Amino acid sequence: MNTFKTAKKILQIAAIELYNMCKFADVVTLYGAKEFKAPSMGAIGPTVDVPMPIRYLAKTGPNYQGQSITEQTKTVTLDQDMHVGLDMSVFDATLNTEADITSVSSKYIRPAILTLADAFDDYVAGLGAKLNQTAGTAGTTPGSGTAAQTQQLIADASVIMTENGVPDATRKCMILNPKAAGYIPTALSSLFVREAQEAVKTGRLGYLMDFDLYKSNNIRKHTSGVLGATAAVNSTGTTGTTLVLKALDASDSLTVGDTITIAGVYAVNPVNKRTVSSDRLMQFNVETAGAEAGNAMTVTISPEPISSGAYQNVSALPVDGALVTVKASHVANMVITKDTIVMATMPFKAPRSAVIAETVTYKGLSMMLSADYDIDTRSEKARLDILFGGRELYPETGCRLLG
Repeated sequence: MNTFKTAKKILQIAAIELYNMCKFADVVTLYGAKEFKAPSMGAIGPTVDVPMPIRYLAKTGPNYQGQSITEQTKTVTLDQDMHVGLDMSVFDATLNTEADITSVSSKYIRPAILTLADAFDDYVAGLGAKLNQTAGTAGTTPGSGTAAQTQQLIADASVIMTENGVPDATRKCMILNPKAAGYIPTALSSLFVREAQEAVKTGRLGYLMDFDLYKSNNIRKHTSGVLGATAAVNSTGTTGTTLVLKALDASDSLTVGDTITIAGVYAVNPVNKRTVSSDRLMQFNVETAGAEAGNAMTVTISPEPISSGAYQNVSALPVDGALVTVKASHVANMVITKDTIVMATMPFKAPRSAVIAETVTYKGLSMMLSADYDIDTRSEKARLDILFGGRELYPETGCRLLG
């Protein structure tokens, strides 16, 4: 009996199950070991530079007008070091048939994989809660209105994607908390009878109005800060991602993850740079928030407002006195494409001293299985490890569907 072959086979089964159990692995961009090489392969916390799309401006007239090619990247830190430890011998020497290996994988390994998959999905849901664009009404569950209102709500999310340059043929995914996942099929049952009946019978939401629908317990709820009606931009100190507010009172506060809008700062189409609509202000996420002091506050926002050039994203920069508003507390359902969020994973460098040390990568997700004998306690220990990190890649291709 070769226990190393047994461990390899168990890990191969586990890696496939990890990918299949991760609801979000198939709906985000996965960067694995084949896509990048980090100088500190196997170390905790390496960084990965993910390339961004190059953008240009269309020029008019017959004469050549050159423009610099600006290549941009986004840095992903692989700081999510997750494992499940098993204080038992799951690699008994009697495992010498395929049935034995499958039985061990099902009894001991599958519950561990479910735990790791949930940790992966929970992290992705946290990233989705940071998307700066929103559709829907804070505090109102999607699907709680009439069929027409629910249909309009889903259409509004699709409009945001289209206005931000997402091609029609792109796969679009809507990931809902359990309440919204139950309300939406019910609300639309009179319009999509067959689809609604299938959702009720199977619990699987399927495809609806240009979206693949998913249900997740990991969808976040955000408690927002409060801004009074007079909160406004103070041009002094406001630059780049730094926004200084004035005309506040002692009860005003902002928290990390809040979504704010600034009067006169509208979203633009990232391709043609035109204002997408007269009523859609650009929405910004609060990355850091200082305390109110002297009726003022300094925050950092994302994305950085850019009013010209190939990477323009707003119609104009914030001006002095422009009123600032914050979205109310809400559930952050996710509406994304594969390009909205990137998740990077890296295989651990197998420890040379371990009795068993195997690493497998399946469709970009890497996992390590290691096992050894603890001489102090006369026990065998095994562990499954994954290392990953992520961030928004092209946030304009997705949004939050508020609930």
